[in-house]
Order: sequence, then structure tokens, then C-alpha cells
Amino acid sequence: MPLDRKEDEALRRFLEARKRELMAELHDDIERSREDNLANQSAPAGDAGDESVAELLAHLDQFDASRDVGELRAIDAALRRIDEGAYGRCEECGSDIGYERLKASPTAIRCIVCQRQYEKTHASPSTPTL
Repeated sequence: MPLDRKEDEALRRFLEARKRELMAELHDDIERSREDNLANQSAPAGDAGDESVAELLAHLDQFDASRDVGELRAIDAALRRIDEGAYGRCEECGSDIGYERLKASPTAIRCIVCQRQYEKTHASPSTPTL
């Protein structure tokens, strides 16, 4: 069953609020990164352990920012689908994506059946890479 107007608007409001949160987080992360870079430039050189911890933290910050940017892109795509009237339809089979699924994952592009199939088909190997 397609989304009704009330459900559509509730999901739009949620997506827009989450987008604002992510934008604020990214802005704060950029400011903190700039401040950290300035502090690191004026700080005395540390030992190899200090450098490795600093490098690890920098990588974690980059991962967080990358994840947030990916979520922002998914949100923008969902908002476009709402505007185009295609939101809530599975991109694989064209059937409706249930409201409960969209509440849990508002950027979902597949119904649960197609998503399960997608995950089986595109699953990464569980074998060690070492």
C-alpha cells in the first residue's frame, strides 16, 4: 500500500531534521579538525606512540566524516524521490516499501524482499584477508 500524505510528510520531516543534524556535525568536525591542526603545528614533536595515536584518531575522524557524507547523499536522494513522487517504491521490483520499513530506514530504496536478495548477492566473503 502506498504511503499516505501524513506518512509521507512525517518521513520528509524526519529526513530534513536528520540532514540538519548531519550538516551541523560535519561543520563541527571541520572546525575541530582545523583547531587540532593548528594545535599540532605549534605543539612539540611527540614520540612514535603519540604520532600513531594521532594518526589513528585522524583516520577515525575521516571515517566518521565519510560515513556522514554518505548518509547525507542517501537523504538527498530520498528527498528527491519524495519530490518526484517515487519515494516508497522499490527500485528493484517496483512494489511499495512498507511504512514500518521506511520509519526504520527512511533512505531505503528496496523492499525487504529485494533488500535480502541484494545482501545475499552482494555479500562480502567471510574469509580472512591475511
